[in-house]
Amino acid sequence: MRDWLLLALPELTLSAAALLLLLLDVWAEKRLKAAALAVAFVALVVALVTVLTPPAGGRSFGMLSHDDFSVFFKVLAILSAGLILLLSEKDSALMGKGAGTFAALVLLSTLGVLFLSSAEDLIILFVGLELTTLPLFILAGYLKSDARSSESAVKFLLVGAFSTGLMVFGMSYLYGITGSTSFHSLRSWLDQSVQSGADRTLFTVGALFLLAGLGFKMSLAPFHQWTPDVYQGAPTPVTAFFSISRDAGVIAVLLRLFGAFVNPSLIQFVPLFWILAVLTMTVGNITALRQDNLKRLLAYSSIAHAGTIFIGLAAGSETGRQGVMLYTFAYTLMSIGAFAVVIRVSRAKGSDDLSAIQGLAKEDFPMAVLMVFILMSLAGIPPFLGFLGKFYVFMAAVEQRMFWLVGIALINSLIAVYYYFRIVHRMFFMEPVGSRSGGRQISVNLAAYASLAVLLLFGIFPQAALAWIGDHFRFLPF
Repeated sequence: MRDWLLLALPELTLSAAALLLLLLDVWAEKRLKAAALAVAFVALVVALVTVLTPPAGGRSFGMLSHDDFSVFFKVLAILSAGLILLLSEKDSALMGKGAGTFAALVLLSTLGVLFLSSAEDLIILFVGLELTTLPLFILAGYLKSDARSSESAVKFLLVGAFSTGLMVFGMSYLYGITGSTSFHSLRSWLDQSVQSGADRTLFTVGALFLLAGLGFKMSLAPFHQWTPDVYQGAPTPVTAFFSISRDAGVIAVLLRLFGAFVNPSLIQFVPLFWILAVLTMTVGNITALRQDNLKRLLAYSSIAHAGTIFIGLAAGSETGRQGVMLYTFAYTLMSIGAFAVVIRVSRAKGSDDLSAIQGLAKEDFPMAVLMVFILMSLAGIPPFLGFLGKFYVFMAAVEQRMFWLVGIALINSLIAVYYYFRIVHRMFFMEPVGSRSGGRQISVNLAAYASLAVLLLFGIFPQAALAWIGDHFRFLPF
């Protein structure tokens, strides 16, 4: 009993803190923001410490695996939540009267990612994914007086409900044919069916519906249409949270569960992953070329990056899965850094259009340089961690002799360089538009520079990042 409590302490800590934060909105009439941030950061620090110093691993209820693989994604989720709260600290619409509720929703969504990171059962997968996304529905519409925010919440809710239906439909097929919801049982049934030559049609159908549901959550093409509207309409710190918390949890599930389905004995899944990777990259990058809004451009950029991540899954190798973990780590930091700059610009100019970032180098040179470095990392240019992530994903595809897939990915990378450097051109070679307002934003600067520092540090010393990934990767059951 004691070991179980110690293993579940990070989840219990975030749950208790979220309940306390909801009560703060009622109890604390003065200094609400300070109290909410204090409670949230204390909870995140306690959760981080307990994640990094657990007992010697184990499982809870036969459904949750507490291993180093889950620790990797839990650490990523907890640190991301802390940085998101820093980005939100000066936003009166988010951290005003409803500061406790906002912080509680961030912690609850992070709690869902923690469950997804440890999930070894379809039931926990469903609970974790819904716990991750339900708070995001509310956060998307947090600006009640903003029609775009309300519209984004409704769209996100409808798409989320539809994707959940697809996912549960697929789960019912998998349970019906295997008689279990355990990931281990699914893999055992799959191995036995391969050896015995049993019909795997229904299993494949269930897996495809499950993948479609997860594809909606991760914004894979052709399930991506909701993403730009939701990204643009939601408050900008919430948009940053969308791009990291949801994706990290889904990627953990894809690695732990779907990685077992991509192997030579089930070759029909490999072409599907090829198609998803190519379609998602191409649609995301080509559509991003035509965007005049920073948040919509970053939304299509996130779609393209999801496609790049899928190359590692399509490779179905150890290098590919390590590349997926490395790329996820890098993309989390790149997203926070990019959206930190967007937040600075939108608060100063009252707009998040591309025109708002014009002449940033003349108004705030350090922030413009930081944005250039973040964009270089997003484009996969050394010496940043984004380059290392892309390199490992591409290397995994080359090892599997998927040269054509790497060729398409490189063409997409060139397209991405073009629209990223459109932003650079506007920052350094165009005159500012409109007057600049807004004071110092220390918390936003802290989040942005911290993200860039880690991207640069691990980019210059890649062995440190690779060693960390390798230590946590070995717990995957392949």
